[in-house]
Amino acid sequence: MAVQPLLKSGIRKSIGTGHNTLVWADPWLPTTPARPAIPCGPSFNPSLKILDRLRELVRPSDIPLIKSLRPTRTPRASIYCWNLTKSGIYSVKSGYELAMTTAETSEPAQTTKKIQYFIWQAITDCVLVCNALSNRHCGNDRTCPRCGADEETTNHCLFECPPSVQAWALADIPHAPGSFPCNSIYSNLDYVLWRARERGIPDNLLAPVPWVIWYIWKARNDKAFNGKDTTPLETIQLAKSEAESWRIAQIIDKPDEEDDGDASWHKDDTRFSGGMVLTTEDGMTTYGSFASNQVLTLLHVEFQTLLWAM
Repeated sequence: MAVQPLLKSGIRKSIGTGHNTLVWADPWLPTTPARPAIPCGPSFNPSLKILDRLRELVRPSDIPLIKSLRPTRTPRASIYCWNLTKSGIYSVKSGYELAMTTAETSEPAQTTKKIQYFIWQAITDCVLVCNALSNRHCGNDRTCPRCGADEETTNHCLFECPPSVQAWALADIPHAPGSFPCNSIYSNLDYVLWRARERGIPDNLLAPVPWVIWYIWKARNDKAFNGKDTTPLETIQLAKSEAESWRIAQIIDKPDEEDDGDASWHKDDTRFSGGMVLTTEDGMTTYGSFASNQVLTLLHVEFQTLLWAM
């Protein structure tokens, strides 16, 4: 189910006999992605089939694409094929390449690389919870170190363990009763990372989600290895605080380093200069300036000048 959008972006409907492929509706032209033909006028028959009067109705630029396709001589119904291979058969390599192309244009999770990696581990069931360790013959204890449940799976740890359930409740993310959290790690992550935003839940509520996931895991480890109990409220407060700190850290003012005015710094100069104007309460003004060896950016100049002025 998760791969459906990828497959839809890579399939094309083959012509077959040409009698059941709709010209204006089916993705049959071998473009990337495949698409229907474009009419050359505003009036057209929506039920037009491939073998009908194409050259009179299709936009001229689509004609070369049509020439590359030939209806089969044997009576075979139109089927969907894979548009990214010559054979029309799906291959893992072509699917991976399409996925990577799609990933480059999609927005990644807004969090640190460390937390992004941890979420990927959760999706691929590589988090070292007790159940996974037992499956890898690294111990026999499968029970949850926080609540004592018989099996500590990744989903149990992050979403179904009672302290985790309480933490998500305190995160104030609206959801339909019984839909979240559930017994599927994929459904739970899909909801908090994607579907919740699609349902119009405000970004300020969803921004801390990656940190909530991370600090639930940290609280679990504190209990397992240090015997320390971290309350759900502490987990949420820490997650929200760290999320806000990270958000502020991403707001970086980029000064115009190529200012045409009386700039005190230029990347090609060997030195930079700074100045100060100090005005006292009685109106007395003191001026000062200095020069020093070149630094990397205008922001460094401002910092060095501030230190000099103080």
